[in-house]
Amino acid sequence: MPSTHRSFKLNKAPVGGGFASSKLPDGSFLVKIYKVFVKESENKKRNSTDFVVVEFDVLEVKAGGQPRKDWRGQEMTAAPGDKRSWALDMSYANSPGNLNEFLAAAAGVSPSDPEALKEAEIDFDEAFDAALGSDNPLDGVELIVDVVTKKTDGGRDYCAHRWSPAS
Repeated sequence: MPSTHRSFKLNKAPVGGGFASSKLPDGSFLVKIYKVFVKESENKKRNSTDFVVVEFDVLEVKAGGQPRKDWRGQEMTAAPGDKRSWALDMSYANSPGNLNEFLAAAAGVSPSDPEALKEAEIDFDEAFDAALGSDNPLDGVELIVDVVTKKTDGGRDYCAHRWSPAS
């Protein structure tokens, strides 16, 4: 039975006084995907936007990975066995290209090889629809993700993710 005396929702809040950052620090990581989904922003101060969320397990820290704090002061760390996620804000002009890079890598094609991309003839709309399928087709796919912290025009840090096939 819904409560009539409160205006906040508890089901979306963490248990405890905070949560670990789901972001990766700068470095190169072997990861295993376990879920891809779309989530609408819950931030009422901004225009409604969709985020593509990729959840994964860190299998190996290949390079870098030193802990650091993000712009909110949350510690960003990564070690084998950690669960992490990539949330891609689809309101930015370059977001579809970033998503296509991920989808190409998940299909086993190097996003940095134009000839391989041309030869693969990936239908990215179809690949994305399939990735969201109820059968969770990307579950278990291993990829390399390289993370580099950059600055926005406003001076905030953001983590650029570059995806490639694991083999």
